[in-house]
Parts: sequence; structure tokens; C-alpha cells
Amino acid sequence: MVCAVVAEKLGPREQIAWFARLHGVQIDKLLRELKRCSNTILPVVEFSPSIADTIYRPFFLAGIVTVLTLGCMWGAINLLTIGLKGSFSSVSYSWVLAHAHAMVF
Repeated sequence: MVCAVVAEKLGPREQIAWFARLHGVQIDKLLRELKRCSNTILPVVEFSPSIADTIYRPFFLAGIVTVLTLGCMWGAINLLTIGLKGSFSSVSYSWVLAHAHAMVF
């Protein structure tokens, strides 16, 4: 059913006319189907976490914490050292790489 597909998919926010032209859909037909779907009551789908949610959530949170603490702090120390000594070469290359690895993690 088209209504279920429209209701479940979340895509980019774009104007309907642009969407129709981009996807080769007649605007009148699309508007008729959207109007018909807006009158259809769809069942509410409950979210149930999958195994991927339980695996990746701690990894993602650890990455955010690392970037916002270790990565930012190392970058700030590097910038402070550069500022105080007035030279980009005053920071050890290993410290630059450590900062980069913490940010990429």
C-alpha cells in the first residue's frame, strides 16, 4: 500500500513539486495519493530496540565522550603550545597524531 510507504519513510525535506519533478512523478497524481493517504488511519508502530541498538549505542557514546574530552583537550593543549611558543613546529608530531586519532575515533 502506498500510504504505508509514505508514512514510514522519512526523507529529505524538499518541496513536493521538486520531489515530483526529480522522481518523474506527475504532481497531480502525487497530490491525489497524498490526500487519500492523509485520510487513512495507520497503526502506530512501537519502537523495539534490536541487537544492533544494544551493541552500537555504548560504542557511539564512548566515541562521543572520547572526542569531547580527550580529543578536544589534546587539541587545546596543542594550540596552547603553538600559541605560547609562536611556532607550529613546537608541537611534537606524535601529539598531533594523538589528537587526530582521538578525534577520528
